Amino acid sequence: MVAAGIKSSSNIEEIKKLLKKKFLEDDTRAIGIGQLVKSITQIVENKFPFDEYVNKKKNVTIYPILLVSDRIFEIPGMNYILNQWYLELVKEKLGDKYNCSFIRDLTFIDMDTLIYWLPHLKKKDANFRKIIEAHHQGMSYRKKINTPDLEKGRKQANAYFHHKLSPISNRLPKYRFPRELMPDWLGFRNPQFFQIKTNDCCIALNDKERKY
Repeated sequence: MVAAGIKSSSNIEEIKKLLKKKFLEDDTRAIGIGQLVKSITQIVENKFPFDEYVNKKKNVTIYPILLVSDRIFEIPGMNYILNQWYLELVKEKLGDKYNCSFIRDLTFIDMDTLIYWLPHLKKKDANFRKIIEAHHQGMSYRKKINTPDLEKGRKQANAYFHHKLSPISNRLPKYRFPRELMPDWLGFRNPQFFQIKTNDCCIALNDKERKY
C-alpha cells in the first residue's frame, strides 16, 4: 500500500517516488494527474468522448479535481506538490494551447471533506467553485518577510507557509456542520455538549460526558 509506505518512510525522495506512482503514472499507464491531463487535452482539442456539449464550446473553464478516499493524503503541502507536477505535465502536453485563465490549478480533495461540506455545497452551485478558487489563491499566495525582528519574522514565515501549503479542507474555517443533521443517537444536537472545530477536525464534548 502506498499510504503504508508513506507512513513508514522518512526518506523524502522515496515518498515522492511513491506519490508519483500513486497519482501521476505507473510503469504502464497514466493515472490520476496523467488521466486528468489527458482529458484536458481532449477538451482543448474538442475531442472529449464523454460530453459532446463541451466539444462545441470554446474557452471552457476547466477545474481539474483529484478525489481520494484516504484522508492521510489531506496534509499540508500535498496539494501544492501535486499541483507542481500537474502544471509541468499539462504545460508540456498542451504547449502553446495552455492558458491558465481557462485551465485552472489542480484541486486535491478527500471524500470525507466533501461529505462534511455537503450541506454548504448544496445551498448554491457556486459555493464549491468559490472554495476551489480561494484554495488556488492560497497556494499561489506570496508574501515578503521584511522585519529586523528575528522572532517576528519566524512567526510571519510560519504563518505564510501554513497558509500556502494548507489542504483545501482548511479553506472554509467558519463552516460548521448543521447540528440538526446529526443523528439523534449521537447526542450532538444539545448545544451544551456539542462544539465542532473545522480547523483541527476535533469534536469536543462536555467533560462530564467524556468516557475514557
